[in-house]
Amino acid sequence: MRISTSMIQQTGAGSLTSTQSNMYQLQQELATGRSMLSAGDNPMAAGQAITVGAAQAQNNGFTSVQTSAYNHLSLVGGAVSSVQNLLQSARQLIVQAGNTSLSGADRNSIATSLQSDYQQLLGLANSTDGNGQYLFGGFNTTSQPFTGTPSGATYHGDQGQQQVQVTTGRMMSIGVSGAELFQNVSTGNGTFVTGVGASNTGSGVIDTGTVSNYAQLTGDTYSIQFSQSGGKLQYSVHDQTTNTTVVPATNYVANAEISFDGLGVNISGTPAAGDTFSVAPSSKQDMFSGIQSAISLLTAPQAGPASTAAFTTGIGNSLKYMDNALNNVLTQQSTIGVNLQELSALKTSTATTGATLSSTLSGLVDANYAQTVSQYVAAQTAYQAAQDSYAKIAQMSLFSVIG
Repeated sequence: MRISTSMIQQTGAGSLTSTQSNMYQLQQELATGRSMLSAGDNPMAAGQAITVGAAQAQNNGFTSVQTSAYNHLSLVGGAVSSVQNLLQSARQLIVQAGNTSLSGADRNSIATSLQSDYQQLLGLANSTDGNGQYLFGGFNTTSQPFTGTPSGATYHGDQGQQQVQVTTGRMMSIGVSGAELFQNVSTGNGTFVTGVGASNTGSGVIDTGTVSNYAQLTGDTYSIQFSQSGGKLQYSVHDQTTNTTVVPATNYVANAEISFDGLGVNISGTPAAGDTFSVAPSSKQDMFSGIQSAISLLTAPQAGPASTAAFTTGIGNSLKYMDNALNNVLTQQSTIGVNLQELSALKTSTATTGATLSSTLSGLVDANYAQTVSQYVAAQTAYQAAQDSYAKIAQMSLFSVIG
């Protein structure tokens, strides 16, 4: 095959161009830090990079949501813990007030302290996240959820609980409804509540009672009525819902349990003939009303055994109510604690996943600097050699050979 001078020159020029192009590619990789400057450089790796990048974007989104959820839930948990501390303080004051030897001035002083607890509780119920968003308004985070009233407080929020998606397929509650935390507290022992008749004249005191058999409970309202017969004090129990007598006249023994329809109560002291005591189904009462009821109890004047008995019964019910309120708070705290633990674990897992995805994506698109520099130096050497070779070839001709 005959090789012309022009063919030799074209070959040299092509080699020079190819080497220059390779060197330019390596320069771009060093400048950008990426080994893949376009999808055409490595179509398979480009497709994998798109998939990994999408997964990384989703993972980054979950990281942001998890951090925000953890911080918000921590604020809620802190406020709920403060509510618990406040209720414990109020309970201790009510225990102190139960001492019947205290004077009216002593009880009024305790009532003043309880009023302070009430105001602090109202402030906690209207806590915000620092950005003006209320923590306990349910879905309504822009309006103050509670306003105080003489008998308690009015709730302006809703029953909703804010939820966010913290990972694939997992929705988590990051709030507590004010209705659930502050209003959903049972009166009495949680099943029924006891009370004394307003017109009682004796010293009889009824306790908060117990449930002996839930299957026998009727949910009816009962009246325990005292009478005198043959010189003996007797009681009978009437179901006011069905208008029937469930316990006929029975001789009264102080502190002996009076049992009927799956429940039992104890009456101490000496009731008078005509005195009555009530047993009614528990209802829901907000914490603010519970504290205000205790305040009203402490500020009411006491004169004689009947008012003292009513006061002692009321103190027992107030203490039981505070126990129910604390149990309600503990339930919410438990849920918050479990969610915080899960969020902490998710944050760790998501961070690990993020590091893995970043490493994978880097392996697909990032340049290996040491290797690329080595290749660039080799390309420079090859380019210089090609230049020298081409310069010599370009000067060659038949005349230079035969001359």
